[in-house]
Amino acid sequence: MYQDQERTRPYGSPATARVFLHQLKHGSGRVVTCALVVGLLGLAFGAANLTFLLFYHSTTTAQINQIRQELSQAQSSLANAQSSYNRLSNKVSAINAGMAALAPYSKVCSTDLTGPNGPAQFYFLCSDQRP
Repeated sequence: MYQDQERTRPYGSPATARVFLHQLKHGSGRVVTCALVVGLLGLAFGAANLTFLLFYHSTTTAQINQIRQELSQAQSSLANAQSSYNRLSNKVSAINAGMAALAPYSKVCSTDLTGPNGPAQFYFLCSDQRP
C-alpha cells in the first residue's frame, strides 16, 4: 500500500515533500536565488520581445509608407502612359483616314520625261482608269 502512495505523490516520499515545503517556507538561499534568476530571465525575455515587436512595427510602417508612395507614382505613370496612348491612337486613326483616301491610287505608274538633266523615268501613284 505504501508503494501505491509513492506513485501518486509528486515527490516520491513524504519526507522529500516536507523538506521542499520547509525550504519554501523558511527561504532557503538557493531556492530564492533560483526564483530570482528565473524571474529576471523572464523579465529580460519579455523586454526583448517588446523591443523586437516595437522595432518590427516601426520597420513595417516605414515599408508600407514606401510601398504606398511607389504605388501612387506607378498610378500616375500609368495615367500618363494611357493619355499618351490615346493621343497616338488618335494620330494613327487620322493617318488611316488619309491612307484610305489614297486607296484608289494603289497602282504605281511611270513615265519618261525630259528634265533639266536630260530624259529620266519618273514614278508616281496612279489609279486604275475605268470607264
